[in-house]
Amino acid sequence: MVSPSSLITVAASTSVLLLQPLSFSVSQSQNAVHSSSFGFTAPALAAESVLYKPPIRQRPVGRTSGTGSRGCDSKTPSVPITPLVPKGHVGQTISGRPTFFWYSADTKPVRFALVEPGIPKPILEKTVQVTKPGIMQLELPKEVAELNTGKEYRWSVSIICNPNRPSNDTFTQAFIERVALDPELTKQLAATQSPQDRARILAQTGLWYDALATLAQASAVKPSAQNDLLLLLDQAGLTEITARERKDDQAAKP
Repeated sequence: MVSPSSLITVAASTSVLLLQPLSFSVSQSQNAVHSSSFGFTAPALAAESVLYKPPIRQRPVGRTSGTGSRGCDSKTPSVPITPLVPKGHVGQTISGRPTFFWYSADTKPVRFALVEPGIPKPILEKTVQVTKPGIMQLELPKEVAELNTGKEYRWSVSIICNPNRPSNDTFTQAFIERVALDPELTKQLAATQSPQDRARILAQTGLWYDALATLAQASAVKPSAQNDLLLLLDQAGLTEITARERKDDQAAKP
């Protein structure tokens, strides 16, 4: 199994998706931060593995890194905080309340913000206390309006190096687009019992956020889903993150 730092869940609301291994007890309290463990195998794509195919109509993304990209101090890894999104294009979702994932290599607080282009005030802004490095996730809470179909949003995560000096924050951003649910896809998903199979359908349809969230949920009870999750991140170009996870996995073994 990978080290316990591999996944942290941010409870943005009581309906937040909680990821946990079979033997890990997770509190349901609001605004809690939890960690759990993943077990990953080598990144080999078998015939039944998840395969991510980018959307046919994809919009390229520009610069995603902001200020302080080297971290708060010299001990922080070169990529201290990273959105878990595909590189080079905007990730899509069919969910009105998607789950956002990122990797934080620091233990300092993280500020999450979701913004609709053209509107200065964030849709959601939340500061999260982090107890250990790892993969984090946050679901759009019920008190926030759903994302609109056909609209693109920007979200960002920042490591708060010094609360009194925001200019020193380590900042990075990503984008998300909600698209309409295709009737044929609805039929395929309805006919599929396995969460992993649903994740594979979602990934092949180019629905990055939904495939990742589905695998994250399934991995709580099925190790092979954990493998698919890491392979999905590999295919998105997030190899530095997966390399850290595999390194931690090896270090945790006796």
